[in-house]
Amino acid sequence: MHMKTQDFESIILTENKARLYFRKYCWQKRHVFCAQCRSYKIYRIAGRKYRCKRCHYTFHDFTGRWVNKLHCSLKTWAWLIKLLELEISALRAAVQCGISYPTALRAYDLLRYSILASAQGARDFLGGAIELDESCFGGRRKGKRGRGAACKVPVFGILERNGVVRVDVIKDVTARPLLR
Repeated sequence: MHMKTQDFESIILTENKARLYFRKYCWQKRHVFCAQCRSYKIYRIAGRKYRCKRCHYTFHDFTGRWVNKLHCSLKTWAWLIKLLELEISALRAAVQCGISYPTALRAYDLLRYSILASAQGARDFLGGAIELDESCFGGRRKGKRGRGAACKVPVFGILERNGVVRVDVIKDVTARPLLR
């Protein structure tokens, strides 16, 4: 999600404005439903939480979402999203946000995974010119190098020009896994 500078400035004014901004993207058509059984029969309880009438599950706006995976404020999340959008490294983002490097790196990874998950949800994939390639990733090890090296993970990627990118870890680089 691309944020304009004016929108970003209004989001980071208070924690409540940041919460309202992120909440807007959590619920489809503003209909709150149970995070466990998907029932719409819910009621509010204390502390901005909800309880399902059907399964009695207690949840809040960000239960089960990437925003809830780290213990940092929503203003910090907004800053991290903006810094990722500006292609600032996780180390510099950690310094700028006043959080530890592992926390910033985990936040960046969560954002990348959520972008990938939303891209995989788009079914109008591969509409124009595409590029595809496979590669093997892993640390340096003694012994054989390249495709046949031990401890290397093969990854296959497809890029639609000016569009969606899809990357998958595969078992091997033979035709059968690549054609699925």
